[in-house]
Amino acid sequence: MGPVLMAAIDSLITTVLIPAAVAVCTTLLVEYFAKPWLEARKERILEAHRARREAAAVGRRIYFDLGRLEDPVPEDMPEPNRTTLVNEVKAKRESILADSRELERMLPRIGGVNALTLLIAARVIGTVQGTALSDASDAKVAEVRGAVGPLFDLLELGWWRPGWWRAYFRVCEALGIEPRLGARLVEFQQASKPPKR
Repeated sequence: MGPVLMAAIDSLITTVLIPAAVAVCTTLLVEYFAKPWLEARKERILEAHRARREAAAVGRRIYFDLGRLEDPVPEDMPEPNRTTLVNEVKAKRESILADSRELERMLPRIGGVNALTLLIAARVIGTVQGTALSDASDAKVAEVRGAVGPLFDLLELGWWRPGWWRAYFRVCEALGIEPRLGARLVEFQQASKPPKR
Protein backbone atom coordinates (compact mmCIF):
# COMPACT_ATOMS: atom_id res chain seq x y z
CA MET A 1 0.00 0.00 0.00
CA GLY A 2 1.28 3.34 -0.96
CA PRO A 3 1.35 6.47 1.09
CA VAL A 4 -1.50 7.99 -0.96
CA LEU A 5 -3.78 5.07 -0.18
CA MET A 6 -2.87 5.22 3.51
CA ALA A 7 -3.62 8.94 3.57
CA ALA A 8 -7.00 8.31 1.90
CA ILE A 9 -7.87 5.59 4.44
CA ASP A 10 -6.75 7.84 7.30
CA SER A 11 -8.84 10.69 5.90
CA LEU A 12 -11.83 8.37 5.52
CA ILE A 13 -11.51 7.22 9.12
CA THR A 14 -11.22 10.76 10.53
CA THR A 15 -13.97 12.33 8.41
CA VAL A 16 -16.57 9.57 8.20
CA LEU A 17 -16.11 6.67 10.57
CA ILE A 18 -15.21 8.51 13.79
CA PRO A 19 -18.06 11.08 13.50
CA ALA A 20 -20.48 8.26 12.63
CA ALA A 21 -19.37 6.26 15.68
CA VAL A 22 -19.69 9.33 17.92
CA ALA A 23 -23.17 10.05 16.50
CA VAL A 24 -24.30 6.48 17.11
CA CYS A 25 -22.96 6.49 20.69
CA THR A 26 -24.56 9.87 21.40
CA THR A 27 -27.89 8.72 20.00
CA LEU A 28 -27.83 5.56 22.09
CA LEU A 29 -26.95 7.50 25.24
CA VAL A 30 -29.71 10.05 24.64
CA GLU A 31 -32.21 7.28 23.93
CA TYR A 32 -31.21 5.42 27.08
CA PHE A 33 -30.81 8.26 29.58
CA ALA A 34 -32.72 11.32 28.37
CA LYS A 35 -35.71 9.91 26.51
CA PRO A 36 -37.68 8.75 29.58
CA TRP A 37 -37.20 12.18 31.16
CA LEU A 38 -38.20 13.95 27.94
CA GLU A 39 -41.27 11.74 27.55
CA ALA A 40 -42.36 12.46 31.12
CA ARG A 41 -41.86 16.19 30.55
CA LYS A 42 -43.87 16.01 27.34
CA GLU A 43 -46.70 14.25 29.17
CA ARG A 44 -46.72 16.91 31.91
CA ILE A 45 -46.88 19.68 29.29
CA LEU A 46 -49.65 17.92 27.37
CA GLU A 47 -51.63 17.39 30.60
CA ALA A 48 -51.26 21.08 31.47
CA HIS A 49 -52.50 22.09 28.01
CA ARG A 50 -55.37 19.62 28.25
CA ALA A 51 -56.34 21.06 31.63
CA ARG A 52 -56.20 24.60 30.21
CA ARG A 53 -58.49 23.63 27.33
CA GLU A 54 -60.95 21.97 29.72
CA ALA A 55 -60.86 25.01 32.02
CA ALA A 56 -61.46 27.30 29.04
CA ALA A 57 -64.49 25.23 28.00
CA VAL A 58 -65.94 25.43 31.51
CA GLY A 59 -65.16 29.14 31.61
CA ARG A 60 -66.97 29.72 28.32
CA ARG A 61 -70.04 27.97 29.74
CA ILE A 62 -69.89 30.21 32.82
CA TYR A 63 -69.39 33.30 30.65
CA PHE A 64 -72.37 32.54 28.41
CA ASP A 65 -74.61 31.53 31.33
CA LEU A 66 -73.76 34.81 33.06
CA GLY A 67 -74.70 36.55 29.83
CA ARG A 68 -78.11 34.90 29.95
CA LEU A 69 -78.56 36.07 33.55
CA GLU A 70 -78.00 39.68 32.47
CA ASP A 71 -81.38 39.73 30.74
CA PRO A 72 -84.04 40.69 33.30
CA VAL A 73 -87.30 38.76 33.60
CA PRO A 74 -90.05 41.13 32.38
CA GLU A 75 -92.66 41.98 35.01
CA ASP A 76 -95.51 42.22 32.51
CA MET A 77 -95.00 38.70 31.13
CA PRO A 78 -97.98 36.32 31.47
CA GLU A 79 -97.73 34.08 34.53
CA PRO A 80 -97.04 30.62 33.02
CA ASN A 81 -94.27 32.01 30.80
CA ARG A 82 -92.84 34.12 33.62
CA THR A 83 -92.68 31.10 35.95
CA THR A 84 -90.93 29.09 33.24
CA LEU A 85 -88.41 31.89 32.70
CA VAL A 86 -87.78 32.28 36.45
CA ASN A 87 -87.18 28.51 36.70
CA GLU A 88 -84.73 28.72 33.78
CA VAL A 89 -82.86 31.52 35.55
CA LYS A 90 -82.66 29.38 38.70
CA ALA A 91 -81.37 26.47 36.62
CA LYS A 92 -78.75 28.76 35.04
CA ARG A 93 -77.63 29.91 38.49
CA GLU A 94 -77.27 26.27 39.59
CA SER A 95 -75.37 25.49 36.38
CA ILE A 96 -73.02 28.44 36.99
CA LEU A 97 -72.44 27.28 40.55
CA ALA A 98 -71.68 23.71 39.44
CA ASP A 99 -69.37 24.91 36.65
CA SER A 100 -67.52 27.30 38.96
CA ARG A 101 -66.96 24.49 41.47
CA GLU A 102 -65.66 22.30 38.66
CA LEU A 103 -63.33 25.10 37.55
CA GLU A 104 -62.14 25.53 41.13
CA ARG A 105 -61.36 21.81 41.24
CA MET A 106 -59.43 22.09 37.94
CA LEU A 107 -57.17 24.98 38.97
CA PRO A 108 -54.42 22.91 40.63
CA ARG A 109 -54.11 20.76 37.48
CA ILE A 110 -53.41 23.75 35.24
CA GLY A 111 -49.63 23.79 34.95
CA GLY A 112 -47.28 26.57 34.00
CA VAL A 113 -49.30 29.24 35.80
CA ASN A 114 -47.82 31.42 38.51
CA ALA A 115 -49.32 31.65 41.98
CA LEU A 116 -50.55 35.22 41.44
CA THR A 117 -52.73 34.03 38.58
CA LEU A 118 -54.13 31.24 40.73
CA LEU A 119 -54.93 33.73 43.52
CA ILE A 120 -56.79 35.98 41.10
CA ALA A 121 -58.57 32.98 39.55
CA ALA A 122 -59.69 31.81 42.99
CA ARG A 123 -61.01 35.30 43.75
CA VAL A 124 -62.91 35.45 40.45
CA ILE A 125 -64.38 31.99 41.03
CA GLY A 126 -65.46 33.00 44.54
CA THR A 127 -67.16 36.09 43.13
CA VAL A 128 -68.90 34.01 40.46
CA GLN A 129 -70.15 31.59 43.12
CA GLY A 130 -71.40 34.46 45.27
CA THR A 131 -73.22 35.92 42.28
CA ALA A 132 -74.77 32.56 41.44
CA LEU A 133 -75.97 32.02 45.01
CA SER A 134 -77.46 35.49 45.42
CA ASP A 135 -80.12 37.30 43.46
CA ALA A 136 -77.56 39.75 42.09
CA SER A 137 -78.64 42.69 40.01
CA ASP A 138 -78.11 42.71 36.27
CA ALA A 139 -75.34 45.29 36.67
CA LYS A 140 -73.48 43.06 39.16
CA VAL A 141 -73.84 40.06 36.85
CA ALA A 142 -72.43 42.13 33.97
CA GLU A 143 -69.54 43.24 36.20
CA VAL A 144 -68.70 39.66 37.17
CA ARG A 145 -69.02 38.57 33.55
CA GLY A 146 -66.49 41.27 32.68
CA ALA A 147 -64.01 39.59 35.03
CA VAL A 148 -64.57 36.05 33.75
CA GLY A 149 -63.61 36.86 30.15
CA PRO A 150 -60.06 38.15 30.87
CA LEU A 151 -59.47 35.43 33.47
CA PHE A 152 -58.74 32.92 30.74
CA ASP A 153 -56.15 35.22 29.19
CA LEU A 154 -54.48 35.15 32.60
CA LEU A 155 -54.53 31.36 32.62
CA GLU A 156 -53.32 30.96 29.03
CA LEU A 157 -50.55 33.58 28.90
CA GLY A 158 -47.32 33.91 30.86
CA TRP A 159 -46.98 36.89 33.21
CA TRP A 160 -44.18 38.34 31.07
CA ARG A 161 -46.55 38.83 28.11
CA PRO A 162 -48.30 42.21 27.67
CA GLY A 163 -51.64 40.45 27.17
CA TRP A 164 -51.37 38.99 30.66
CA TRP A 165 -50.94 42.43 32.19
CA ARG A 166 -53.89 43.84 30.21
CA ALA A 167 -56.06 40.95 31.39
CA TYR A 168 -54.79 41.40 34.96
CA PHE A 169 -55.83 45.05 35.04
CA ARG A 170 -59.20 44.28 33.41
CA VAL A 171 -59.96 41.60 36.02
CA CYS A 172 -58.90 43.91 38.86
CA GLU A 173 -61.04 46.71 37.45
CA ALA A 174 -64.07 44.44 36.99
CA LEU A 175 -63.83 43.10 40.55
CA GLY A 176 -63.00 46.44 42.10
CA ILE A 177 -59.63 45.18 43.33
CA GLU A 178 -56.86 47.76 43.66
CA PRO A 179 -54.21 46.50 41.23
CA ARG A 180 -51.29 47.58 43.39
CA LEU A 181 -48.34 45.52 42.33
CA GLY A 182 -46.66 45.65 45.72
CA ALA A 183 -49.57 43.99 47.50
CA ARG A 184 -50.00 41.46 44.72
CA LEU A 185 -46.28 40.62 44.73
CA VAL A 186 -46.39 40.06 48.49
CA GLU A 187 -49.35 37.71 48.03
CA PHE A 188 -47.48 36.01 45.19
CA GLN A 189 -44.35 35.63 47.30
CA GLN A 190 -46.29 34.18 50.24
CA ALA A 191 -48.23 31.81 48.01
CA SER A 192 -45.12 30.52 46.25
CA LYS A 193 -43.23 29.68 49.45
CA PRO A 194 -43.00 25.97 50.11
CA PRO A 195 -45.14 24.82 53.03
CA LYS A 196 -43.40 24.31 56.36
CA ARG A 197 -43.08 20.73 57.45
